[in-house]
Formats: sequence, C-alpha cells, structure tokens
Amino acid sequence: MKRIIFKKAEGGSLENLSRAIKNCWIDLENPSDTEIEEIARKYGIEKETLADALDENEVPRITKEKGYISIILRVVNRKGNKESTTPLGIILLKDCIITVHSQTLEILTNFFEDRIKFSTAKRTKLLLKIIREIIAEFTKNLRCCEKKIRELEKKFLKHARNEDIVYLASIKEDILDMQNAILENNKVFEAILKGHYLKLSKSEEEMMYNLLIDNRQCITMASFFVKVAANTQNTFEWIISNNFNILMKRLTSIAAILSLPVIISGLYGMNVSLPLQENANAFWILLSISLALSLTATAVFKAKGWI
Repeated sequence: MKRIIFKKAEGGSLENLSRAIKNCWIDLENPSDTEIEEIARKYGIEKETLADALDENEVPRITKEKGYISIILRVVNRKGNKESTTPLGIILLKDCIITVHSQTLEILTNFFEDRIKFSTAKRTKLLLKIIREIIAEFTKNLRCCEKKIRELEKKFLKHARNEDIVYLASIKEDILDMQNAILENNKVFEAILKGHYLKLSKSEEEMMYNLLIDNRQCITMASFFVKVAANTQNTFEWIISNNFNILMKRLTSIAAILSLPVIISGLYGMNVSLPLQENANAFWILLSISLALSLTATAVFKAKGWI
C-alpha cells in the first residue's frame, strides 16, 4: 500500500495526496513489486535498498548513496501479548522522505493521523521525531514487560505453574529482542549525531544528542529487565523444585504411616503360632495397636513439619 501525505508547517493541516509533490512523505506499507519498481525508477533508488527494509532479519544501518541517504532501524511491533521488532526503512531525498515497512506500525500511524506535530518540508527534523517515537515505543514496551514480570512474581508466591515459566521465557525472549534492536539502533543514532551522513543544525544536533541519551537509558533499562527476568526464572525454578521436595516428603511420610498397619496385618497373616491368636478380641486389639502406631507416627511427622 502506498500512502502520500503533505504537511507544510507543524501547525498546518495534514493532506492526503494521490500523487507525489515536492516536500511530501511517501509511505510504503508492504509494497508490491510494482510499487517498489515504480518508486525506484522515479527517484533513482536501488530496488535492493527498498527491499531490504522488508526483510524481517535486516539489521539497522545508515548509508549515503548518490542522491539519497538510506536508514534502516528496528522498531517495536506488538502482536497481541508479544513484543517483537521489525525493520523500518527511511530514505531521505532532496525533495521528499520515503518510509518502507512490511507491517502496520503504531509509531507511523500517530503521524498519519496527525497526533504529532511535524512538517514534511523539514525532513531532518521529521526523521528525528520518528526516532523519538521509536525510542518512546521501546521504553513503553519495556515497561510493559516489567509489569508482566512483576505480575508473574506475585502469582509465583501463591501458586507456581509450569505454564508460567513458559510465559516468562517468552517475555525474556521479547526483552532480549528489543535489547538487541536498541543496541543496533544506537550505532545509527551515533553516526547521525557525528554528522557524517546528515548536516544537522544546532537545534537538531541538540535534539539528536538528547535522543541518544534517551536511547542509552533504554539500553540500561533493557539490560536490567533481562536480569530481572532471569532472577525471576531462577526463583520460579527453585519454587517448583522446593514444592516437589515437599510433595515427595509428604508422600513418603504418608507411605510410612500406612505401612505400619500393613506390617502388623502381614505378621498376623503368617501360618505360625502368634500371641493373642486364641483371644476372641484379637482383631480389635491388633486394630487398636495399628491405629495407635499410625497416630503416633502422624504426630511425630507433623511435629517435624513433614506433613
């Protein structure tokens, strides 16, 4: 799908266009081969440059080609309860900006629905605002993962289940994916700040510097949450192991208690002369002895906390 928008000033109105004009924004969401060839031919862009942004395994990078600058960043793409990352291609040309991505991205939807102040005529500043939204989305999703971990910790204290450790492992995998994406994005942000690819004004340079600080805080946050997830997982495994040991101890205690009457009944089932065998109340006496031994064993095990 191809979307073309234009916004002359940050406080102006957003226009959806049917054809590209100077200083517009062209967004390609899961574009067809025909759309890729059309844009590549019209703006002198390598088709591979556009196609790379559609590869889910593509890593962030920035390159300067003849007539344009190509940037690939990884952004969060939430699917239900899972936070995964996907590439976003941004191409800066002299007269327009082009974005390429394979899936609908919330950070771009905020721009297309005019929830964020921006101007398509100020391409460098627009790029920095997109970067700001990318970092903010990572921060929000990392906080969401932290909340999930804290909720699991509370559940562990009440009742630990195997399904929970699978869910925790999934959360940890999401955080690691985001951590890797943030680290790779950071290399691109540093390259932009150095000015080797883009000429930044004083205010843009200051904005990029602050964004780099925010992204580094994201890196620290992700590293911390990975450790929290790992510690929670270790705690969960310890709880499962401890509960299993308690269960085995109880089962062993119950088996020992039940074995006492079995031993006595087994002895008196032997075909030999035994005490009380001539006594008319032998059954009730043996039953009482068995019950007394079982109750004594139960009291001892309970005092020791085994049952």
